[in-house]
Amino acid sequence: MNQDRIDLSEWVIHFVHDRDLNHYPKNVNLPLPFCFDTLGKPLIHVLDEIAYDDQLAYENSLDHPYGLDSDANAYSVLKRILFDGYIKSGGSFRGGRPTIYGSKSAVCFTEMPLYALLAYASKRNNSSSVEAYGIALRKQELFKAGGRPVIYGLSGNHKEASRDDSYFGKGFRCLASSCGIALNEQYRYVAMNLDKNKWIDWTHEREWRWADTRENHEVPGFPVWVESQNPKLSQILVIVKEAWEAEDFINSVKTHYDGRGNIYDSTYDRDNLKNTVVVSLEEIEQQLSSSSVIRLEDLPLKSFSYIAPKTPSIEVLEKVKQALKEAQEEAERAAQKDREIAPRNKDGYITDVCGFATVVTSEANTEITDALISLDYASPCDGECYFIYEVTSGIDTEQALRVAQAAAQAAAKKLSELLGQGFSVRSRWD
Repeated sequence: MNQDRIDLSEWVIHFVHDRDLNHYPKNVNLPLPFCFDTLGKPLIHVLDEIAYDDQLAYENSLDHPYGLDSDANAYSVLKRILFDGYIKSGGSFRGGRPTIYGSKSAVCFTEMPLYALLAYASKRNNSSSVEAYGIALRKQELFKAGGRPVIYGLSGNHKEASRDDSYFGKGFRCLASSCGIALNEQYRYVAMNLDKNKWIDWTHEREWRWADTRENHEVPGFPVWVESQNPKLSQILVIVKEAWEAEDFINSVKTHYDGRGNIYDSTYDRDNLKNTVVVSLEEIEQQLSSSSVIRLEDLPLKSFSYIAPKTPSIEVLEKVKQALKEAQEEAERAAQKDREIAPRNKDGYITDVCGFATVVTSEANTEITDALISLDYASPCDGECYFIYEVTSGIDTEQALRVAQAAAQAAAKKLSELLGQGFSVRSRWD
């Protein structure tokens, strides 16, 4: 790349926007196919089927770690992408019509330099179209994985396939074969018209797209954090708006790294998780005010948030063992006390709902948490926290939620005091 050209970038960005149901097709059965075969048969990925069922369950008030509300904000959508491990490809529907042509759904990126990103994010008010959240990849690595720059306009007239065309019905929307673009390359096409009476010009977006043209069909999208046949990604830059989001997101990256996979039996690519850097626009603006940073290439990425799994020292391991022992004793005493004072019915049972209470910590990037994992005391949970089952295991709660909570709260308080990081309690009815 010409280093003197500040308008060029080695990076491409996939913007993440607020969830907007207007960007879904109308009167079409869901889930949507992620591609069409050579005969025009729509292919629905099994992960899309499972995720669709889980989303329906979430909307019906059942539990799912990353179900999305109909108006979920961009940061929630970004967290869902991390959980899935891939950027879902789609037809980019607008007004009920797909804007991606051909037999493949696609993932869109923009080759936007940093200064343009900041200006663009600040001026665009419609956050369902674009937001200050994104996933940036090195352009060379996207190209290696099959990503390509889009084709703006045609040499001839724009014409869509009619029923007598061999391309008709081979996708949600297809160009006529006479246009000269093969069916499996049409995902790259972007309509263009510089006639002032029907102006269509998206060239300012300098767009790239990726589609599963190699037909690996591993996941229904571009694999970022799940294992795949794609080449490794040397760096993944996640852009968020605020500093607290950067801290929260990298915490989830570490928890997924420790968890190794998600509930859909997808295995995470731990190298790609380690190669993930998270930066907030707040931090970028500070860099801009104190230096001549004008491109993503100029950012001191090592100064931003990334995971650094630690090998706990012997001293820390012993400290954690002792803390667990004292917390267990504290939990036992609290449970015994609560059993003694709890109201009981005529049959002698505690008058309370049945349930469970578990000690958790949400601090992922610490030597204490790495020690808890090393000692098999901590279990990662859905990229959000770690369950510390060991500390209340075996305590007699008489299946009463109040007793379980009393024990867990006492243990969490003691662990926080002894280990210097936050522990809390999660409860649920049985």
